[in-house]
Amino acid sequence: MNMNKTFTIFVIFIFAAFFIYGLTRQINESIKVGERLETAADDVNKLQDQNRKLKNQLSSVQKPEYVEQIARDKLNLARSGETVVIISDEAINQAKQAANPVITPVIIEPNWQKWLNLFM
Repeated sequence: MNMNKTFTIFVIFIFAAFFIYGLTRQINESIKVGERLETAADDVNKLQDQNRKLKNQLSSVQKPEYVEQIARDKLNLARSGETVVIISDEAINQAKQAANPVITPVIIEPNWQKWLNLFM
């Protein structure tokens, strides 16, 4: 009977080990699935934000004011009765230089150098 009792305990131990192993695997799998779900939810939120921004951009691009602004700025087009004036880059640079004159720094000589220059 002692042998039979030992065999029963051994079978219960093997059964418990398999049960614990399977349960551990399921817990690990559910944790991994939860992490993947969180990552997917973050991706969905980012894509929804991007989609909202693109929709706003599309609605602003479709406005007639935007189309007119692009036609004026990029294509140098004008309304009837308007004259397009194109200023060259050279003229712009010259105007910038005229507005910001080059200031030469005043170098103050030390007294000993002034005396040296006086006698030599």
